[in-house]
Amino acid sequence: MKTERDLMMELKVYDALHIENLTKKRTGEIRLGEKVRTLPWNKSGDLHGALSDSPCRYVLLGLPEDIGVRANFGRGGAYSAWQPALSTILNVQSNHFLTGEELLVLGHIDFSKAMDEVKNFNFQN
Repeated sequence: MKTERDLMMELKVYDALHIENLTKKRTGEIRLGEKVRTLPWNKSGDLHGALSDSPCRYVLLGLPEDIGVRANFGRGGAYSAWQPALSTILNVQSNHFLTGEELLVLGHIDFSKAMDEVKNFNFQN
């Protein structure tokens, strides 16, 4: 069983530059990616405190894995949906229903080690 500390080591926190690189700016339009917030946090920082202090109403955290899907005899591939989904969300126009300022893009949990461990696992057994 993974501890909170183990998960923290696998948490990839995004910074403003990461979000900016995924946001396609267009003259006369404001994209959610231009307004969303990120955490001023690093591995030695206090994640819980930083989240508690954030004025954001929503936190976006990616979970790019499909172990459960495959274990339930589904089709794998869901692990690859996180990056395109994030890019799409960031490039939606800011509007009066969702300006982007109420959204904190935290990052994603890196499941690559777990995915490697079950790569050749036969879920049919």
